Amino acid sequence: MCILFVANGVHPAYPLVIAANRDEFFNRPSIGVHYWEDSPKILAGRDMQAGGSWLGINKDGRIAAVTNVRAPLLRQSDARSRGELVSRWLGGSDTLAGFETFLDQAHMEFNPFNLLYGDVQSLSIYSSVSPGRNPVAKGFMSISNGHPSEKWPKMSRGVRMLEGLVGRAEVPNPDELLSVMMDNGRADWSSLGHSGIPADYEEALSSIFVDAIEIKGRIYGTRTTSILSYNGQAIEFTEYDHGENRELSGRRKHIVEISG
Repeated sequence: MCILFVANGVHPAYPLVIAANRDEFFNRPSIGVHYWEDSPKILAGRDMQAGGSWLGINKDGRIAAVTNVRAPLLRQSDARSRGELVSRWLGGSDTLAGFETFLDQAHMEFNPFNLLYGDVQSLSIYSSVSPGRNPVAKGFMSISNGHPSEKWPKMSRGVRMLEGLVGRAEVPNPDELLSVMMDNGRADWSSLGHSGIPADYEEALSSIFVDAIEIKGRIYGTRTTSILSYNGQAIEFTEYDHGENRELSGRRKHIVEISG
């Protein structure tokens, strides 16, 4: 997951709306959102290379999503997969306190990450580059590939567009939110920071939707968009697949009644 937006407590009928894009190499094997056979409470996509996930929910209302942080100098070749963070929380074996203790103790075993975690009532962000729990406040916010406090152009751009859509909609429409997540307008070079990657990649990754680019002989770009809307009783989870030419190659929808 490389950018996500959260509308928390701003819609009278939908207290939580999340829209997220997963950017990844197209040849990395994965399966779209589904209930996991080995952990039936989990509804999420699955990375078949490492076994974890980038975003998902469970039947108890738990939510998790992870983004990588661009910090090339901190990258470890033998690090644990960041997708494990999502599946561990959604698996439900940890209490909140136990999970946060795990994050405090183990965050250096993973390559740099931002983790959104919690449930439909309360969400937090844990960033490995500045360890500690940061509650998600009421309002609109975004997480991408820098420190959560950083406001990259695509983050601000997406928040403005989502404020207009979610703010005026009687019912959030996943297809309308998808149009925001497919925005491929790039930022001006002068407004970009320097996150440690080559300049041409920096510019190509400056849009909400990343059009396919070649990186070291492999094709990389936005592969999946996920839209989650919670109405106080159930989560509507809609997932869209994207091909290398921006075409929609799949759409799945699940409605999950939240217990408890």
